[in-house]
Amino acid sequence: MNNRNDQAIASFKNKFNLVPGVGLTVPGRVELCGNHTDHQRGCVVAAAIHMDMLAVAQKTFEPNIHILSDHFGEFYIDLHHLDPNPEEFNTTVGLIRGIARWMSDAGYPVSGFCCYITSDIPSGVGLSSSAAFGVLIAGLFNFFYAQGKISLYNLALAAQYAENFYFGKPCGLMDQLICSTGGICAIDFADTTQRKVNKIACDCAECSHSLCIVNTDGNHIHLTQEYASITQEIKSIAVSLGQQYLRECDSKQFYATLSSLRSSSGDRAILRAMHFFQENQRAILLSEAMKKKDFCAFLRIIRESGDSSYKYLQNVLRPNSSMDQSIALALAYSEYLLAGEGAVRVHGGGFAGTILAIIPEHMVKKYSSGMDALFGKGSTLLLQVRSNGIQREF
Repeated sequence: MNNRNDQAIASFKNKFNLVPGVGLTVPGRVELCGNHTDHQRGCVVAAAIHMDMLAVAQKTFEPNIHILSDHFGEFYIDLHHLDPNPEEFNTTVGLIRGIARWMSDAGYPVSGFCCYITSDIPSGVGLSSSAAFGVLIAGLFNFFYAQGKISLYNLALAAQYAENFYFGKPCGLMDQLICSTGGICAIDFADTTQRKVNKIACDCAECSHSLCIVNTDGNHIHLTQEYASITQEIKSIAVSLGQQYLRECDSKQFYATLSSLRSSSGDRAILRAMHFFQENQRAILLSEAMKKKDFCAFLRIIRESGDSSYKYLQNVLRPNSSMDQSIALALAYSEYLLAGEGAVRVHGGGFAGTILAIIPEHMVKKYSSGMDALFGKGSTLLLQVRSNGIQREF
């Protein structure tokens, strides 16, 4: 038992006056390539990270949940009512109620528990704290009421369902799958009945580079509609081409009908669709490069992904905020500091939050000092890949 676990157990006992029944952890994640491709049934490469969320819990056999969290606060959920409530959109309570609904609809008994949660995953900066939380809550239901029978894949589905229909965020499944599975994974979302998840044995440290993110102190919390606009606009292109998802469309048909697509969907939607077609192929090439240990190709593809996200996907600049361009500034200053070495790109959903950087080890101190001076001490976070997803601590 480590010190963090001991402290969490003590906090749980102090709050609930019970002996905990289980301790579960779920990691955050970083996206390496496949920026906004998963919701169009595309391909991604992503990695679980050492920053995680720990839950200490005990079941109560009563139809309510009581949670105390150093991350989300304290709240109660009455499980008598599992229908979506628009007033709970964008709330933690909404996420939990949605997961309970998924469990109930899947035929598992749903009842309550009390829980203390602590986390070192920064919230609102693109490291999937909400996905980790969703998988964690699904894992607690699984442990207490489903005898651990729910697969990692279905735990991710439960968390995604809650985000889509109870939180109001039309996200894909990448974040939840990585949080539940762990490691570095190449995921192909083409088959909706069972997405292909393949782990890749690869480590930047083997090539004398470090993986990090830079927190630009921008928050994702109020940007749900901007993420939704990406999904909506790309989907409009797919519908105009006679399909539901862009992965199902022929890129040649797309480029042959640009004029009519401008009229039906607009220029930005076209640019975002261009990003999808190219980014989907990049994700495939990146996984191949990583399997071959071709680090030069790895860095080149990361740079190309970032360039496409900036120019075509357009998730670097905040809408209606011309004076606040923290992501763009972080990318520009990173390129200056790295002077052609390593690679940087916008990370995750974009618009605010973090950038991803692959830094030569001999430049880590210089890079970290420069970015911390610009965005505040501790802005640069060096990461390690966590091989496991959701796991039991005790």
